[in-house]
Amino acid sequence: MIKTTKTQSKKPEAAADSKPAQLAKIMYRGIERYIKAQQSQNREKNYGKALDFSGERRVNRGG
Repeated sequence: MIKTTKTQSKKPEAAADSKPAQLAKIMYRGIERYIKAQQSQNREKNYGKALDFSGERRVNRGG
């Protein structure tokens, strides 16, 4: 007697479309977005060499 096995199961496809899987994808994207926003804010705070042309500058003047 020969046993036949299914090579592809339909369960992974169904699991990918399930509500918990969809929620997990949404949460993952949200967490990624939050982390990128936090890193962007930290970069702005830590960047001490910002160009500011409105302030006074010291200039050596011969005279």
